[in-house]
Parts: sequence; structure tokens; C-alpha cells
Amino acid sequence: MWPRVAAFLGWGMALAFLQWVVEWSYPALWLTERLVGAVSHGVSAIVKLPIHADGTVVKLYGVTQEVTPACLGLAAVTVYLAAVLATPAGWRDRLRGVGLGLVAVGLANVVRLILLSVVFMYAFAAFPFVHIPIWGTAVPIFLVGVWGRWLVRDLHYLPRFPLRFLGLVALLLVLLFAAWYILLDRYVVALVQAVNAVLSGGVGVPIKSLRLTATDLLRHLDVGLPTGGFRLELAGETLSLVPCLALILASPLAIGRRLLLALCGAVSLSVFYVAATCVLIILGWSAPRLVPVFQIANDFLSLAAGPSLWLLLTRPSPTWFSGPTDASVPKGTRAPSRRTRRPAQPLTRAKA
Repeated sequence: MWPRVAAFLGWGMALAFLQWVVEWSYPALWLTERLVGAVSHGVSAIVKLPIHADGTVVKLYGVTQEVTPACLGLAAVTVYLAAVLATPAGWRDRLRGVGLGLVAVGLANVVRLILLSVVFMYAFAAFPFVHIPIWGTAVPIFLVGVWGRWLVRDLHYLPRFPLRFLGLVALLLVLLFAAWYILLDRYVVALVQAVNAVLSGGVGVPIKSLRLTATDLLRHLDVGLPTGGFRLELAGETLSLVPCLALILASPLAIGRRLLLALCGAVSLSVFYVAATCVLIILGWSAPRLVPVFQIANDFLSLAAGPSLWLLLTRPSPTWFSGPTDASVPKGTRAPSRRTRRPAQPLTRAKA
């Protein structure tokens, strides 16, 4: 599984920089303005509310919300394309997988924007609460589901679509997100203490102050240096804990092994958060121009870390999702017929 995950991360890094270029291009900005205009006109025509657009800003009763090219769902497309390109398959099958993903991500993003528009109009206080969790927790699981559908439909790596598995993951998402929200402040404080210990003791960065402030679900870390300061956001990054643990705990393994792997996943992601924050602070102190470059890679890794760790720790196989075999059918009883398919194959080749 390691080579496949490495290929996924490599493709993802390259596509993340391409995504950044596309998001800052004129066509993306133009499309964002058209999207804002369509949403505002559609909403005002349906519910008769005085909502209108000013460029890429939506206004309602004096409340404004900026819409950026990131709202087009390009980050989700990047992660999915990287997963398809890292999967051993012919290019024709990959093109079918890309088409499936683009349609699925496009439709899901329309539903997401409609939901956010409704919350923005009728419950603006809950808007940040709905906005961040949908992107941070549901999107990785949705992409895993679309990728799994491609594995079943075109590649036949799996004997059937794992609906039961994804249903259990969805249930665990709700429970784990509630636990994340309850423990968020303590967890972020522990991360900041670890970052301070690493930078002050081991690296020697001249930090004057580290101040943690809360805004809705956001947790901002204000870093003070002799040459100035800057702000980092920590809460959104830690959301990848939720899909990672949900995928691991829903896997058909012994309960003790699941708990041990979940602990390994949580520790690994915590180390990643501390390391990424330290690198951002070091770059902000010594090479500020490199901060945006590192942030591009870090944004992709934050979204892809959960599913990647799940693959590495649990090593899922087609047998997880297999139903009764023909050997279990009583003699004299004919097994139900199926359309001819290529046999399910593992994602990695067996060693000789």
C-alpha cells in the first residue's frame, strides 16, 4: 500500500499547485462572480429575500459573506484526481473515473452551496458551524465513496459497493465530530504547547508571544516575533482527525486492533499538525515568501491525511466487502447469475 499512497500524495502535491494557479486565474474569478450572481438571483426569486451580489460578495440585511474560487470545489477535484491517477488502471478506465468524479463533485458542490445559502439566510449564527464541518469532515468521506464506486463500476476491484461500511462511517462521523468539538480547546492548547516547546527549545526561533484566540469554530494562533507577527488557523486543520478515526473504527477488524490503529492514527496526525505548524512559523520568521508555497501543500495534506492514514494502517482488501461465496451455496442450488466481470483484484500486486 505504501507505493500507492506515495503516488497519491505525489500526484496530489503536483495538482495542488496547479489548482492554486487555476483558482487565481481570470476564468476562475469570472466563474465565481457568475456563481454568486446565480445564487443571489435564484434565492431572491424563490424566497423573496433582499439578497444581492456585489462582485464576489453576498449581502443580506447588512451581513456580508465573500465567495472565493475555493468554493468551486477544486480542492475536492484535486484529491479525487490524485486518487484516480495513483490507482493501477488503464488510461481509458481512468478517464471514466475522472468523468464520474467531476460529475459527482459538481453535483455535491451544488447541494453544498444550496445548503449554505439556506443557513446563511435563515440561521447566520450557525453558518460558520455548518461551513467548516461540511468541508473538513464530509468531503474526504464523500471522495472515498466516489472512488469506491469507480473501483466497483469500472475496475471491479471490489465485488460490491460498500454501502454498509460507508453507513457506519457516516454514523461515526456524527459521534466523533461531537467529541472533536467538546475536546477542541484542550486539544489545540496541547498542540500550541508542543509547538512552543519545539521552537523555543529545539530550534531556537525567537518567539515573543503565542496567543490563542477563538472565533466560532476557528482557533487562531497569533505568533509574535521580533520582526513582526502573523496569524495561523489551527482548528480547521485538525478536522482531518474525524474522517480518519471514522474510517479506522468502521473497518471490519477486531475491536482491539481498531482501537490500537485509531490511537496510532490520532498520534500520527497530531505529530503532523505540530510539525506543519512549526514549519509555517519557521518560514514566517526566516523566509516569508515561501509560506504560501508550503501552505498550498499543507492544505492538500490536511484534506488527504485522513484517508491516506486509513489506507496505510488498515490495508483494506476486497475480502472486507465480499458477500457469501459460491462455496456457501447448498448443493443443487444454483447461485444467482451475474453479468460477466473481471475478477476483483487487490490494489497492490502480490509479491512472488
